[in-house]
Order: sequence, then structure tokens, then C-alpha cells
Amino acid sequence: MTTHTPAEVPRPLDAIMLSVGDGHWLYVEEVGTRGAVPALFLHGGPGSGGSTRHRHLFDPERFHAVLFDQRGAGRSHPYLSTHANTTQHLVADIERIREHFGFESMLVVGGSWGSTLALSYAETHPERVSGLVLRAVFLGTDAEVDWAFRRAPSQLRPDLYENFVAALPEAERADPLKSYVARLTRAAIPRAAIRPRANGLGSSGRFRSSRPPRACCRTRFPPRDAFRRRRSSKPITSPTTSSCDRTRCWTAPLVSAPFRA
Repeated sequence: MTTHTPAEVPRPLDAIMLSVGDGHWLYVEEVGTRGAVPALFLHGGPGSGGSTRHRHLFDPERFHAVLFDQRGAGRSHPYLSTHANTTQHLVADIERIREHFGFESMLVVGGSWGSTLALSYAETHPERVSGLVLRAVFLGTDAEVDWAFRRAPSQLRPDLYENFVAALPEAERADPLKSYVARLTRAAIPRAAIRPRANGLGSSGRFRSSRPPRACCRTRFPPRDAFRRRRSSKPITSPTTSSCDRTRCWTAPLVSAPFRA
């Protein structure tokens, strides 16, 4: 019987928490070879965050690739925040990252929601895109959203769709996306309308995250003193090693961009 040894996860050249304004800090990492072909990877979701597996997409000898967690996702801070978190904000963040690394133009790679964001960036800054590599192209039209999140799962996997809508009151299940968006954006919904202790709901009626605790790695957050030194123009440096030895949490010495109010 043949066994396959998983390829070693490439470690980033460097990783930073980059301030992009509106109180958001993005986790950004570099892989490959500096001076090689510039490339940027956009994860899906929106909100799924990046993965160490994405580092394998780029030949380290051919590309200088940048991967980052979009606003509110993954290792970026504040986690799950929807404040100042629109497609336009994310497009501006990509341009901020390009400028930070000094790329004249770059290959933009993405799939699913990542393809949507890649196309939006390419339309806004065509002169900064040397090429697009897209998979599972998703344009975000009403018809696509309805098929992806309502009609397709209800027809193809009714068991999973039942779990998806089970946390909602009967009256809201005809349009579950509207109901979940209202909850995620903290719209005013009577607390009695949210069923506690069902499919990920706690006793308080609030949704619980299924993600593991984030305290395993100090370098996932901006340095604590960043918010006490708002008027400083000096870079703020965090501990040079992570408290977590898991490969997926490993980062190089972490340096934040200067934080200004």
C-alpha cells in the first residue's frame, strides 16, 4: 500500500498586521521569492479567511505572492466586524496592500467570492492587474445568490437546507438570507423571535461561532499598546515569536504599520 506524505506547509517570508483605517487591521503574509512575479490571493466567503493550503498555489521560485484575511475574517481584527466592510472597502484594501509592497501591477487570483472581488478590483484598477486567474466565478447577482443559498441546497441537499433554516421562526424561513443578514448586521429583531439553544444558538439567543478559540496565537492581533499610542508615527513591534507552535498559526516577526487616529 502506497502512502503519501503531505507536503510541508511553506512558511511565510514575513507577516504583518496592516492598518487600513476604520479600526480594521488586516493579517497579511508573503510567500515565495521577493522580486519574482507579484501575485495576490483573494479568499472566498465572504468571511471565510485564508488557509495555509493557499500557500501551495504559488511556485515559490516564480512568484512573490501576498495572501491576506479580508476585513472581519480569519486573523484580521476586529474579528467578524461588519463595520465599514463593503466591497468598495475591500477593493481599497487591495490597493493599500499593493502600494505597501510596491507592486506596479500584480497577478490576482481568487475563487468563488474571491473571483467576485478580483473582478471588482480589476474593473476599478485595470492598470494594476497583470492578469486574472479565477475559478468558480461568482458575480453576486440576485439570481446567483438565490440559487447558491436557497434553491440549490433545498433541491440538492434538503437535509442540509433544513438545518440551515431550522434556527429561524417559521415565518422567516421563506427568505432565510434576509433573516440571517438582519441578525448579522444587528438589525432590530424582537429577541423573542430568536429561538435559543437550537442549531448553534446559545441560551441568550445569540449565534455562537463554531470556530476554535483564537487565543492560541498572540500574533493574530494588533499589539496591545497599538491603541494606546494612536499619535505615534513609529512602527509598533510585537513579540518576535508566536506562543503557538502549530504550523497554521506560525508567523514571522510581526510588525504593524504605524497606527494613527
